[in-house]
Amino acid sequence: MEPEETRSTSSGRLAAVSAEEFFKVDLRVGKVEEAILLDNSDKLIRLIVDFQAEKRTILAGLKPFFDPDFFLGKMFVFAYNLAPRKMAGMISQGMMLCADNESGPKPLAAPEGSREGDKLR
Repeated sequence: MEPEETRSTSSGRLAAVSAEEFFKVDLRVGKVEEAILLDNSDKLIRLIVDFQAEKRTILAGLKPFFDPDFFLGKMFVFAYNLAPRKMAGMISQGMMLCADNESGPKPLAAPEGSREGDKLR
């Protein structure tokens, strides 16, 4: 049986990704130290995230769904090695992972016992 080239999702079909491609994404646990609404964006919250080795600014499009205080002091899973991306005049240095359904996005909490900078595999 040949591997499936695409898979169905609620939003359509996505191309298959090899395990080698998937493992290029560095998923890490980060602790949110600051969360600030951006006045110049309807969607973005600026997060300052501690990954132990360094702190990064990550912009998350979650403003319509969460108060910034929801994130403070909590640990979540982030894509750590994404290329920096300019949004709303700022540079985002990663991406918060979320599950998404009809009730909106749900940030992916770090596993119990995780520490800042832990890698997921």
